[in-house]
Amino acid sequence: MKSRFKRSLAAALVLSMILSLAASPGLAAAAEGVEVYALSYGVTADDTLRISFNAVNRSASDAEPAFVLELSSGVDGEIIETKTLRGQTVDAGGDSLFYTDFDGLYEADEPVARLYTQGEYDDPEGNPVPLDTLDIGVWRDYVSATTVSTANHATTQFNAEQYTFRTYVKPVQDYGEQAWRFFFSNNLDFLGGVDPGTPFRITEAFLADGGADADGSVVAGSSVRVTYDGENARDVAAGERFWSDEAVLDLPEDHWLCFTWTIQPLAPYTMDNANIPIASESYAKSYAIAINDDIDGYASQETSVGFTVVYDENPGWGIMPNLFGVRKPGARRLSFLGDSITQGVGTPKGGDENYWVAKVARGLAEDPATQDIAVYNAALSGSRGFEAAYDGAWLARLKQEDEITLVHGVNDLGWYGRPAADVIESITKMVRSVRRANPSAAITLFTVPAFSFSEEAQDDWREVNQWKIGRAHV
Repeated sequence: MKSRFKRSLAAALVLSMILSLAASPGLAAAAEGVEVYALSYGVTADDTLRISFNAVNRSASDAEPAFVLELSSGVDGEIIETKTLRGQTVDAGGDSLFYTDFDGLYEADEPVARLYTQGEYDDPEGNPVPLDTLDIGVWRDYVSATTVSTANHATTQFNAEQYTFRTYVKPVQDYGEQAWRFFFSNNLDFLGGVDPGTPFRITEAFLADGGADADGSVVAGSSVRVTYDGENARDVAAGERFWSDEAVLDLPEDHWLCFTWTIQPLAPYTMDNANIPIASESYAKSYAIAINDDIDGYASQETSVGFTVVYDENPGWGIMPNLFGVRKPGARRLSFLGDSITQGVGTPKGGDENYWVAKVARGLAEDPATQDIAVYNAALSGSRGFEAAYDGAWLARLKQEDEITLVHGVNDLGWYGRPAADVIESITKMVRSVRRANPSAAITLFTVPAFSFSEEAQDDWREVNQWKIGRAHV
């Protein structure tokens, strides 16, 4: 596969603190007694497509569940190949990784993977239960256009019947006429992506030119409707992960990209008990309108009337896409998974961010030799390595990246007092999980930066860093 790259990117990021390693995701629907999550794809060394997922046995007895994995063309829906996966025991209360390879199908025309139950876990009428869908072609062809992390840090209860959220981000380099798609995971990333949000409805969504100031308004006449499977509205299930349809926008150089949507809790949930994931401490500029009527049209509103600034609150917050994807087939992907240091918390906001991931992205964009590298910042303030090691929605949406940079450790050691052995175990689990799902991915470990550790934590800090530096492979 021509777009793959191994060490060139790591070489472009040479720092004394890194060690290079050779080398839709989330909680899905549950059948009776079993749940699957982290459906993701990767590519083996010989460019074979690999699809993987985790199964969790919720029943009281041991079981050997069977699943059907169907690969089809997203263009016409034609089934390309179907496989049955069975024989891997999932102990009571435990989980197990399933994966299978599809020879030579990574370059298929917009491939889509669909996962179903088979046999024991079918519904009472004996029909297979749909468990998850993965739009491989979309993940392959749409890459992150901004370094702003919009990972789901918390969940929020509404104090109104519905909300319109307006979010502004600055692309690193993707201006002019571009095709966009937006990904959202209805899961709480802060606990590793295994805690689903409650169901909600998207009543409408729009993409627009946010102008030069991101002041709550959009440039007149620039709004483009964002649809979902051809529909203006979409009902989102608990734990669901999904992409929007494509929307095309001509964005002038150095203007803000603006995404606006109106959402409301779905019955039986109301504003009193809904818990929908939000991005807090994000460097996106976000505004909101609380709505207590059934009037549509707030998302298409071009002025700032009624919108309240929420990104300046402590912490700032908003319900926003987890990935602002621009269409770039063949682009190379570099992702960062870490805590507030990687997210950029503490540096000024304003579209010209000074946190280190943003500087890396700008440096890559300015060099003609690395301009085709797309940077995805999935860092989450306050997070710990063991949360990513849960292998839920948070880690899973990075598995299809070309290079994954893991930058955890400060919170594990400094705030939660985890011993070195536990931190090393979490990192090892993350690396092994990514490698099993995507053998061709390059993984880069950053050593844990210096921090105001206690004397005991300093000893653990040195041990963790020596472990990283002293091993080429985990």
